[in-house]
Formats: sequence, structure tokens, C-alpha cells
Amino acid sequence: MGGVTHGDTPLIQVRDIDLLRHIHAKADLIKSQPGWSFDPLSVATLDKGRIVSCNFSVAKTPQELDLATQGRFTVNALQWAAGRNVQ
Repeated sequence: MGGVTHGDTPLIQVRDIDLLRHIHAKADLIKSQPGWSFDPLSVATLDKGRIVSCNFSVAKTPQELDLATQGRFTVNALQWAAGRNVQ
């Protein structure tokens, strides 16, 4: 839960993590702890590298992200992480 490295920047944050359920769990919800957050999308740097952390299903990009990027979300994220210009 939360960031991948100290100093990361959450771009999307779930407001109420008490409603989250692990993708494979059929029982209890994930119990939140003080100070926890769930950031489905965040960016960070580590040494000279860039990190794009996408914590959502790998099978399909969320529709809102796809629409906002004209279907180029994954390509844009990879270009940014590689230090290239995002189109």
C-alpha cells in the first residue's frame, strides 16, 4: 500500500481504502492501518531511473486513463520512464 520509494508522487489515490478487496480474496476486505494509502498510479525516481507504478489490473488499462490519453497511456508511461518526450 502506498508508494514504491521514498519521495514518490501519487497521481491517483483511492479515497476510502476500507472498501478495497484483494483481487484473489473471496472473504474479508483489506483492513486499513493508520497512515496507509492506496495509490493506483504513482511516479518516482530512483538513482538515475524513473519509475511508473501502475497498481491496477494488467489485463486492461482503466477506461478513464485510456480516454484521457487517446489510448496511449501505456506508451506514454513507458516513454516518460525512458526519459523520452511524451507525445
